[in-house]
Amino acid sequence: MIYANPVPIAAACQMGKDVVDDTLNSIFLAVQDLIKLDKHILLCFGFANVSFVNRGLKVTFADYLSR
Repeated sequence: MIYANPVPIAAACQMGKDVVDDTLNSIFLAVQDLIKLDKHILLCFGFANVSFVNRGLKVTFADYLSR
């Protein structure tokens, strides 16, 4: 799993690594399922907005990252 390391997340949440692994997998499977059903998804992170519209991906980064 490259996108999120479950070990530091588990330590910060005081949970087991296996619980965090299952949670991350469930979240990403849910996003995949919603995309397959042609639902519009907007994920707002502090540094970027990721949107899936009509099965297309668009990422908009925060202005302060390009300075």
